[in-house]
Amino acid sequence: MGLADLIKLGAHGFKPAEIKQFKEKGISTDEVIRLSENGYSAADINELIALDGAGEQVQPGNMEPVKSQGPATSPDNEGEPDKADYKKEAENAQKEAEELKKKLAEAQAKNSVRDLSGGAPPKSAREQVQEAFRTLY
Repeated sequence: MGLADLIKLGAHGFKPAEIKQFKEKGISTDEVIRLSENGYSAADINELIALDGAGEQVQPGNMEPVKSQGPATSPDNEGEPDKADYKKEAENAQKEAEELKKKLAEAQAKNSVRDLSGGAPPKSAREQVQEAFRTLY
């Protein structure tokens, strides 16, 4: 780890104690920087190191993925994988859109005939003119 690498780690928000832990465990700064750019915090990286501690030790040049020993396919996954039926999904979405349009039209029809005046009877034109002249004086 050079000075430039330490500065990069500091710029990514790692504290000196965390950088020291990475250095002691033999983790390359490039890997730590790459992980931090993908949103991993120092605690997340330490947890990844702890998870790997149960298996083989990580060496600076040994970043190969661990191959699993189990079978490639499990018995409950046999057969052809499910294919998405996009045509059916599109038809269902279209039906739902039509139903929502009908409900919207009904609600608009109900609201268009609703009396929003507050319950007071409407004034005639004569009463409105008389009130206007009364408020002038």
